[in-house]
Amino acid sequence: MNILQAIKCKIGFHQWSEWGYITKYRGSIPKSCEMERICNYCQMRVTRQEQPHSWQGWTYIADGSCDQERYCNRCQGKEFQSIHDWEDWKYKSNSCDQERECKRCHQRDTKTAIHHWGEWNYQSPDSCEQVRICSRCRTNETRQQSHIWGNWTDTDISSKQQRVCTRCNAKDFKELHTVLFQRYSGSGICDVCNREIGPGDAYLVPVNVFYGSRKYKEWLTCGPMSLMIQMAGGNVDAYIAHVRAMDSTTHSAVCSECVRLFE
Repeated sequence: MNILQAIKCKIGFHQWSEWGYITKYRGSIPKSCEMERICNYCQMRVTRQEQPHSWQGWTYIADGSCDQERYCNRCQGKEFQSIHDWEDWKYKSNSCDQERECKRCHQRDTKTAIHHWGEWNYQSPDSCEQVRICSRCRTNETRQQSHIWGNWTDTDISSKQQRVCTRCNAKDFKELHTVLFQRYSGSGICDVCNREIGPGDAYLVPVNVFYGSRKYKEWLTCGPMSLMIQMAGGNVDAYIAHVRAMDSTTHSAVCSECVRLFE
């Protein structure tokens, strides 16, 4: 090897041969899937293990087994897999569980199928709980339906009201605010939130208190009316002044939820 090429090999500029498979005992028959190349001058060798194996076909390891193996024709490397030959899914007796069996190794596999639910029905005429039943396995599940509430009525405690479900007689209670305003005996809508009100559901708030309330002004500024007021091109103070100028009544009807704005 000449001196110039020796210097080149020293600093990494080899004259490489083509990549070739490594052969056992450096003979002519490849026995490895590792490849190598050799410098034609200094005989340095480098290898790589990125070549694909030359696989044979898959074969079963034993009768009655679904385990398979295959060998590489070149390096005799081995690989394994298991592939079952499943029958169709079948329901277990009186159950929504299904099972299947491998035709070869007889391994079993199970899963829970979707239930065949019937219609929702009330458990009894005086219950708000509903039930439905699977027609196959008779499993049942329940759910609580919304109550059908009656009107709020006074209780023996002056600061509390109650309402009763017309179906199951469940009771619901609420604490009342301490309100000094007179009860409104009529029906209509709340002058604040537009909710429907019935006899005794609202209070009569004097107009000077209604339009002068700081809390009501804050509600108009931040509540659901704020966007409408902005789209109209005005501000809250102008809106209150305009509505008050058009109001010829002496009192406003306010529901029990909104009356807190005027306390």
